[in-house]
Amino acid sequence: MSAFDSSAFDTNAFDSSAYDFDSVAPTTYSCGVYYFPGWSTPGGGPNPSDPWAVIPGNRVPLSLGRYDETQQSVVDQQLLWMKQFGITFVAIDWFMSWSGTTLVPYLNHFIDKYLTSAVSKPKVCIQFANQTNAGGLTSATDHSLYEYWDANYFGNSNYLTIGGKRVVIVNSGPSLRDRYASHAEVKTFLDAADAYVAAQGHGGIYWMDGQADSSSAWIDVSDPAHGWDGVTGSNIYTTTKVSDNSAGPSPTTYSDLDNAVFSGLVGGYRGFCYGWLNDPDIQVFWPPLTAGFDSTPWTSSTTLHGIPTSSEWSNHLTNAKTVLDANASKTQLTFMVEAWNEFGEGSILCPVTVNEGFDRLRTLNLTFSLPTVLAFSIQPVQVSVDSSTAVVRFYASGGEPITYRMVVLADGATAPTATEVLAGTGSGGTGAVFASASLTTTMGTPTDVLATGLSSSTAYDIYVAIDDAASSPLLATKLDITTAAAGGGAIGTVIQIRPRSNRRYPTKV
Repeated sequence: MSAFDSSAFDTNAFDSSAYDFDSVAPTTYSCGVYYFPGWSTPGGGPNPSDPWAVIPGNRVPLSLGRYDETQQSVVDQQLLWMKQFGITFVAIDWFMSWSGTTLVPYLNHFIDKYLTSAVSKPKVCIQFANQTNAGGLTSATDHSLYEYWDANYFGNSNYLTIGGKRVVIVNSGPSLRDRYASHAEVKTFLDAADAYVAAQGHGGIYWMDGQADSSSAWIDVSDPAHGWDGVTGSNIYTTTKVSDNSAGPSPTTYSDLDNAVFSGLVGGYRGFCYGWLNDPDIQVFWPPLTAGFDSTPWTSSTTLHGIPTSSEWSNHLTNAKTVLDANASKTQLTFMVEAWNEFGEGSILCPVTVNEGFDRLRTLNLTFSLPTVLAFSIQPVQVSVDSSTAVVRFYASGGEPITYRMVVLADGATAPTATEVLAGTGSGGTGAVFASASLTTTMGTPTDVLATGLSSSTAYDIYVAIDDAASSPLLATKLDITTAAAGGGAIGTVIQIRPRSNRRYPTKV
């Protein structure tokens, strides 16, 4: 993959003085991720009765397994991971249908559990997936839509706002246009929703057109004059021919996906970002990034197998950072990533085997210097135990380097503090059966610690503590182990611990 050429973008095309981003120019990056709420039974995608049935094992999330997102603990864990690695906000796909003229939301369990979650979490906004099962959306019924959002979501203090307005991403502007007779009718809907929400005391709606098209035809109708506040996107499937706006080559590799987003002007084609950044009528543009695309679990005939290597993912992020830095006012230093959990499409940030656990999240965090939270992303678990040794594994997040230490204490011993564990002692400074050296790790790295000198057929309590330069030390949940009998074999433990669907055509349940 060739390096990104920032000279292809005219960074002077936009007058930043014409746009007020909460009255403060952005100085730090904001990362949004899309979330597809189809992983329950029944769920979404081509196999709603059992959405996990066709998902291969290397796409199954660490720790959570084939999860059911109607469970609060499942939602909480994912929100914690997002927060630990610096995700600013999550844009949750929001689907609807109609019973006559009555609005019927579906696959709304994740956002409902988000609202009831008590954990530290990123901000939230709706990504209105209007392209599916929305035939009942007309100028006569559309008021039900924003009235429902206002009554159920916009009053939440964690809802994402810009200039006091509630952010809604529409996937996509062209699909929304298909529901109405004209672009003017779309603008009437957008303006009416904005006015209604403002009248309810929630500031109005900040409308982002979530495009998948880089042609000038759609750029021209996505400006403020047509009711939109800004533009973003999700996965980008083609470049566009500059001469006539016809679709360019479809991508077949991840390098092609990267090129479709960031190519600038190459061989008579322009990448998605080029047109939006260089149109003076577009005041806000959040570049879309892609964590990959391979929908073979759902569509075996797909020709795109774009799962990035570590170096391709890093290069993609670097290309995005170049665009953001060169267009800070217009981009608000904000970008969208497709997606957190499109396990059927291969767009995955959630830690799974296919992307080496937390590696993609760590690279994302470091590239953009996103904030971190000192935490155990996965609490210590037993990997193996024999008659005299034990191996314990954990995953930590935090500012690097992360210092850690492990102690083994007698079963039932008084729990030590994190500071005591980092000093290699039990509670009150008492001696430990075993204390590891004080070592360092990096965020999201599987960290294995070997304890030695244990007695056979004996129960022990194991404690791990971590620390970084910006936080107070943190103690993990106690781990109970029992060693094997003398002469017995090692006791192993499985590390899979329990506690989009097709974005264009998700299945109604």
